[in-house]
Formats: sequence, structure tokens, C-alpha cells
Amino acid sequence: MNSVTLIDVDGVTHAAVDPAASAAEVEQALREMGFAAAMDAGTLDGQRLVEVVDIDEWRAYDRKFGLPDPHALYRPPGW
Repeated sequence: MNSVTLIDVDGVTHAAVDPAASAAEVEQALREMGFAAAMDAGTLDGQRLVEVVDIDEWRAYDRKFGLPDPHALYRPPGW
């Protein structure tokens, strides 16, 4: 079962997520693709829509600007 599909919404990468998929399954699938969940963005065609961030870009931003906790990404409720 493919629980996560990356899509472009107005130039921003999002993940269309199977609503029946577990949080662990979704996080693992995103991590394998090099992404992490950033914020819930609603629904699209019966799928949960989640805005994602590129993990490498996030780490580069952290190195440049010194974020207090680079792993403290906002996770949608229930994740």
C-alpha cells in the first residue's frame, strides 16, 4: 500500500496521505523520501494533505541560523 504521494500545490511540496495510514507508516515513508511533516494543510480528493519540508534543507537552515531544536517540527495533531 502506498500511503504517501508527494504532490505540488502552488509551488509548495505537500504529501497526499491515505487517511487510513498510521502516523508511523506516514513518517517512515516521508523519511525515506527525504521529507518530514511540517503542518496539516487540510484534505484533497479524500486524502489528508500535509505540507512537508526537505530534511536536508532544514538541516542546512539550522546550521546557518542555529535553530534551538532542529527536530522540533510542528506535527499535525495525532501524529
